[in-house]
Amino acid sequence: MSYALGSHLVASRLGYTHHGIYIGRGLVVHYLLDEGITIATLEDFADGQTVQVRPHPGASYSGEECVCRALSRVGEDDYNLIFNNCEHFATWCATGEARSGQVEDAVLTGLGAAAVTGVARSAGTSVVKALATGAIAGGTAGAATAGIVGTTVGASAVVGVASVGAASLAAAPVAVTVGVVTGIVGIVGSLLSDWFD
Repeated sequence: MSYALGSHLVASRLGYTHHGIYIGRGLVVHYLLDEGITIATLEDFADGQTVQVRPHPGASYSGEECVCRALSRVGEDDYNLIFNNCEHFATWCATGEARSGQVEDAVLTGLGAAAVTGVARSAGTSVVKALATGAIAGGTAGAATAGIVGTTVGASAVVGVASVGAASLAAAPVAVTVGVVTGIVGIVGSLLSDWFD
């Protein structure tokens, strides 16, 4: 298959995608962890996988300019999985902006999971606080519901907070906020720990 000069090429790998810029004559400029930015044959780049073209509608650079940008960085060896990987490189060549959708998706997925974990942990504490408030504000029914809900975790805790009376609802935004902040702090700490290891 033939590709236009400056095409942003993408080939699947196990668990991720590899990116490069087509420079013509069956050659691709790509960024490798252990070799830096190099020129490879299309076959070596593909590594037996199907190659797709990633479009960049309204891209800042023409195909020829994209090729020049790619060639200008051949020999660079400053690979960083989070901040300077093959996708950052190929996107920069085409648009002028070094971005990696794979990294962005991974970070958002990690933040979401950490936030949910943080909310679940904070919700447990908030439910305990809400139980006392609910028992006073909601009377006997609120106390009975709170006693049952107090033994549950996760989604049931949220139901319990809603059922123990209006006074207990004031604790819900605090629980969510604390959970999200806890999740973000956990992810940032983990990233910094991995980065400086």
